[in-house]
Amino acid sequence: MNDFFEEEDIDGQEPEARDRQKSLWIVAGFIGLVILIVLLVIAIDYDRNRYDRRTARQVKDKITDYKSKPGRTIRPGERTGLPGEKPDTRVDTQPGTNNQPAEKMEPSMSVVRVIADKKAGSATLLSRKGYFLTNYHVVQGSSFQVILFARDPKTSPEQYFATQIDFENEELDIAILKVVSTYGHGSISDLSPVILGDSSGLKLGNELYIYGYPNIGGDTITMTRGVISGFLEDESWIKTDANAASGNSGGGAFNQRGELVGIPTARTASGKKEDSQITIVRPIHLIRSYISPYL
Repeated sequence: MNDFFEEEDIDGQEPEARDRQKSLWIVAGFIGLVILIVLLVIAIDYDRNRYDRRTARQVKDKITDYKSKPGRTIRPGERTGLPGEKPDTRVDTQPGTNNQPAEKMEPSMSVVRVIADKKAGSATLLSRKGYFLTNYHVVQGSSFQVILFARDPKTSPEQYFATQIDFENEELDIAILKVVSTYGHGSISDLSPVILGDSSGLKLGNELYIYGYPNIGGDTITMTRGVISGFLEDESWIKTDANAASGNSGGGAFNQRGELVGIPTARTASGKKEDSQITIVRPIHLIRSYISPYL
């Protein structure tokens, strides 16, 4: 009789059985890890869909609330003072971007309406990446904004996107919005990115065209024409007699070639109906260094 136990028999299992059990544990662990990853992906996707649904619901509520109670829209003329920051302007100011010929540019296909916390303004599409340029005071303090656009300038704009502020500069009164959700059947391909012009070469008497959605004259996009009447603060601002009203803020001031040369930002007026007003435009060449990363 053999009085000695074989080494394999100490724990009561054969080596093959232990190997099989170890393999089963490895397989079970791998399956568990796969299940955990799948559940994590499902949870992330569910959370994203819930966010999209919540955003869409907020967009719908904001549109409904704005239409039922328009409230007080921002009035550029009520701004006190003018920003005085002098940004670095040593940037390329050659006209034309986005590989589009300037002569074929139609500004109405680049300008949109913006609704943010019962304030309304305008904006322009910088690129098909989904970035819009507007005034800071139009979107100040808002958690998200609604972008409305009309493919036909004869019709009222429809809600297209929900955006959030991606960049803001209060001193220059500019903000860049990024699309975070598409509303309805809106598509960025319906719009045309603006072509940036060279505002540093503008002179007295040059024609200027302002596009936007003022709160007068209905819901459709409006274009007014004027000339450059002068400059302010060492050409940090352009003065023009082209009419602009509440809602034009953040829209576009274009030259004769359809290039964006400024942002209608404020206006000065005595308050008397018989007096003419002066619209104040922020020239593009002073803010181009901030815009370039978004093109």
